[in-house]
Amino acid sequence: MLLLLLFGWVGSLLYFLLLLLKEMSDSPKKEDAPKHGVGDRGNYYDHWSKLAREEDENRRQEEEEITKEIEEKIAQMGPMSEAEKKDKEKRAALAEAKKTWDAVKADNEAKKFILSDEKDIKERTIPQSELKERTVLVLKDNSGCSYHLPNGLTLTKIFIEDCTDCSFVLHCKLASSTIELCRCTNVSVKVMEAPIHTIQVDLSSNINLFYAKGLFNEEINSKVYHSKVKDLKIEFDHLGTGEDQKIQQLDDFELESLHASLNPSSSSSAVSSIMWSAQNQFVTQFLAKEGDLVTDLVLRDALGHPCTMRETEARKHRVEMAAKSKGLDLNDPQVQKIMHEYDPVTPLDTSVKYKEKGNAAFGERDYGQAGVYYSQAVEILEPISKNENWGVAKEGEGEEVSKGRELLCAVLSNRAACNLKLGNHPTVLADTDACLELDPAHVKGLFRKGLALHALGRYREACPVLGKALKLQPKNSQIKTALTFAERKAAMPDSK
Repeated sequence: MLLLLLFGWVGSLLYFLLLLLKEMSDSPKKEDAPKHGVGDRGNYYDHWSKLAREEDENRRQEEEEITKEIEEKIAQMGPMSEAEKKDKEKRAALAEAKKTWDAVKADNEAKKFILSDEKDIKERTIPQSELKERTVLVLKDNSGCSYHLPNGLTLTKIFIEDCTDCSFVLHCKLASSTIELCRCTNVSVKVMEAPIHTIQVDLSSNINLFYAKGLFNEEINSKVYHSKVKDLKIEFDHLGTGEDQKIQQLDDFELESLHASLNPSSSSSAVSSIMWSAQNQFVTQFLAKEGDLVTDLVLRDALGHPCTMRETEARKHRVEMAAKSKGLDLNDPQVQKIMHEYDPVTPLDTSVKYKEKGNAAFGERDYGQAGVYYSQAVEILEPISKNENWGVAKEGEGEEVSKGRELLCAVLSNRAACNLKLGNHPTVLADTDACLELDPAHVKGLFRKGLALHALGRYREACPVLGKALKLQPKNSQIKTALTFAERKAAMPDSK
């Protein structure tokens, strides 16, 4: 029985194979698909090249579709956190502000008319037709020239830069009533008809300023601000006769020495003296009460406005007289507040205010503006670290010196934090190095230096810096995490 079943199964299998062979013999032949090793080899390779091209095209289209889908999803996604949302909004606002500022800068540049590299022109009159619509005149890098600015010119301001052996005669008005001279030698400026309220002279030598009758007095508040100027001569025709000229010969370097001798560290802060000497500016004006030209050191009030001790004392006197006339007690807190509201502040106080403004801007994620504020503080404080008398000041006034050093370290480190956010890693290293030179154990300075080294791929340099920071603050999780990552990177064969 079993044998019969076996034969039946074999027979069925043979019958099925015969049917399959018949079906294959009846099917049409495909001429365009040659067998491997048989037929035209060129057709064979063309066939597979075509398939490869089709496959590449399909893959490319698929990748494009996936990329497009991802981009659409990302565009639809909201910020991952409130902090990220604020950062995103701030970046957008700053981008718009930059566009506006760039437009303003471009507009200001378009208003400038520049005369440069002119030599040995004895009479050079500048007509309105040459200025056209431009309202800011810049004269730079000229030598041996005499310029005449006639009445009727439409100008806002005049800049005179890097000029030598030149004279300028002004008959025209200036909308801002301001002239600035910088890095000039053997230059004279004559104000002949319209009053000029402010002339500022910096980093120059042998400068002669002349004012005609009635153009340099208290009524129109005429002033000359000057800093680092050697041999400055200011004169004006007091009576208009040409015989009663008021003249002031000045040398800022001598004035600085005189100021230092009259204000020794025993009566004035040693640190403040160092910082003031680095940014000394003086102002000269005519005072009817004195009947002559007077020169004072320029200070800054609580709002940052320029002032002099003479002006501050005069204001206090006016407040005192007004309070007495109303029967008020001069010791009343409100009266005292008004009297001292605009007192000059020390450079240290000014630096603290800039630091606070920087902190506020950083908190608003305005890292660029925060960096500007910190830079203003650094500019005031840096003379502390560079002045050769630093050691003397340190012995003389330990508490204030310590405060100044601490503040400078803080603003340098904070400016480094701004540049970390902005991706300016070499600048971060410069600031943190300056910070650590003053205080080698400044933890934030070490941490930010380590982060900058890590970002620059200098992992082996970052490890000891971060290690020192962690040793100073063992519980600081941020430093610990940064060090762990740096050590992992440093352990790789191709690490720096």
